[in-house]
Amino acid sequence: MKFLIKKILNEKSDLMEFGMKPGTVKKNMPKQYLFKAKNTDDDFKKSLRTTSIKVNDLYKEIDSDLKNIQPDDIILTYENGFYFIELPYEIKNKINDLSYYYSNLEYYDYLNFISPKEKISQLYTDNEEFIKEDFIYVYVDEFRNRTHFPKGLPKSLLGYGLGVKIYTKLLNTLGFIQSEPNATKEVQAVYRKMVQSKDVNVIFYRDLVLLIDINLPKEEKIKIFTESIYEKYIKNSWRRRLIPNRDFILDSKLKREIGDSRIYRIVEELFYESREYPHIPFSNL
Repeated sequence: MKFLIKKILNEKSDLMEFGMKPGTVKKNMPKQYLFKAKNTDDDFKKSLRTTSIKVNDLYKEIDSDLKNIQPDDIILTYENGFYFIELPYEIKNKINDLSYYYSNLEYYDYLNFISPKEKISQLYTDNEEFIKEDFIYVYVDEFRNRTHFPKGLPKSLLGYGLGVKIYTKLLNTLGFIQSEPNATKEVQAVYRKMVQSKDVNVIFYRDLVLLIDINLPKEEKIKIFTESIYEKYIKNSWRRRLIPNRDFILDSKLKREIGDSRIYRIVEELFYESREYPHIPFSNL
């Protein structure tokens, strides 16, 4: 009965088929039904508007949380050479709540009141495809710790400096990481930012950058430096000795910590040892 009354009120073409005038129907309609139908419709729209406000408020919180996230807040899960990246649980829960509310608004085609609409829509899409399932990952070569970020970050997570924070977390976890010579522009940009940090040691080569956790013990840093020089000799079959400050450069802090004389001695000794005692670079660490 309520459905029929509402249909008759809203669709004048139907009234004409019955040979009735809209005014006559409204006049003779039981007032209690008309009032309840209108009230129910208003309440429903009000609930959708309230949901829109919830979505907007959640996005503001998520946006702020992502800006303030720290490397230690990021969760890394290792599996067969891949490090899967997970956002802090509190942020993930907020994104899931936003996605739930957004899906309801989308179902009822009531998205006009969310803002910023494009960014919220992108976050919803990325959550369904990547964030919810923790399908953001970095591949790391065994032993050498060369990093590959094939898919990069979802579009909604760009602009928060997360790339640097993720790689900082990897560096703190692994002790050292290396760039790939054919790294993407995005990854190259991450390494450029990281080498400017006072919290890392850096070895520059012509084709790559090696970053070392500055908090590692001195002897560990020397081992990493030694293996990186050894890899150059093995990989390139050098017929001459590497020359410090020309073939490679250490940042000033690392250079002082190891010492010039020790640097030259390592380079000289490995020139011969790399031919006599071959092994997989960095496998001894």
